[in-house]
Amino acid sequence: MFTAYRETLSIEKKILYDLVLDELSKHSTQEITTTLSSDIVDNIITMVRFDHPMFFDSMAVSSYKKGNMITSFNLDYRLSDVKYNLHGTYCTNKIKNICRSARGRPIEIVKFMHDYLRNNVTYDITDKETAHSIVGPLLHGKGVCDGISFTMKALLDYCNVESCVVQGAGNKQIGENDSNHAWNMVRLEDEWFHLDVTYDMGLSSEGLTRYDYFVLSDEEISVDHKVVLSPGYKCEKTGRNYYDVTEHSISSKAELRSLLRKRVADRDKRFVVKIKFNSKWRPGIDEIADIINEYYSAFVLFPNKKQEVYEIITKDE
Repeated sequence: MFTAYRETLSIEKKILYDLVLDELSKHSTQEITTTLSSDIVDNIITMVRFDHPMFFDSMAVSSYKKGNMITSFNLDYRLSDVKYNLHGTYCTNKIKNICRSARGRPIEIVKFMHDYLRNNVTYDITDKETAHSIVGPLLHGKGVCDGISFTMKALLDYCNVESCVVQGAGNKQIGENDSNHAWNMVRLEDEWFHLDVTYDMGLSSEGLTRYDYFVLSDEEISVDHKVVLSPGYKCEKTGRNYYDVTEHSISSKAELRSLLRKRVADRDKRFVVKIKFNSKWRPGIDEIADIINEYYSAFVLFPNKKQEVYEIITKDE
């Protein structure tokens, strides 16, 4: 279990963190007292949830009492003890079954989990009681960004790959509500990277899994994400994303034409190309389309403009 947020806390806050964690582990509503403010208590409860996605039941504070510089509160839950333990057993067994097939280096395990969630989970908020926790994605195949991110962390925890959940805003939310999105950070070969499975799920379609947000640096993710809450790790290495590593990225017209010639030779009907992050060549969609048209007379172009990733579906016989 990797507890990224706990490591950022002072000794006093760690004491409260551990008290909250102990109560959660027992599904207890016993009163907790602290000299810290209610705002800090709320923040620490969030950190416990982010570090420990297996404690998935709602953790609202039922009441605050203040007096003589002391704050007292109780944790409240949605599920009964019996139902909570039953769901926990089901989730644990599902995680074990999934992780049996995850092998190789950490990057390979992360990709396996990314692909598993893309293929087995649908973005769906219909069941609000489970969509925001690991229960929705693991047991029902449905969830939203925080539930999906918690599930990714729970899976990676079991496989001993260090990761954490990040809270912030996606492109459409920046400037509106800066805590409307969640994704992950993962540690690979002593470097930290961003990983947004939810966004990749939204871009993927039958027959093609997208990796637009797989292993990005701070610079790369900041194009359309804003971090609000994280453990503060620096993700400094660019050029390690999936498309760079698999040679699906380009930085010039000549490289695009070379890639297209290979796709024609291989008779590929559907593929993805990315403009390298540090490329001096920054073409627009029309310029990309004009070059593709040199090789394919009929095609459809699906752009992720912010990350400069283009999915190309050709219709030439």
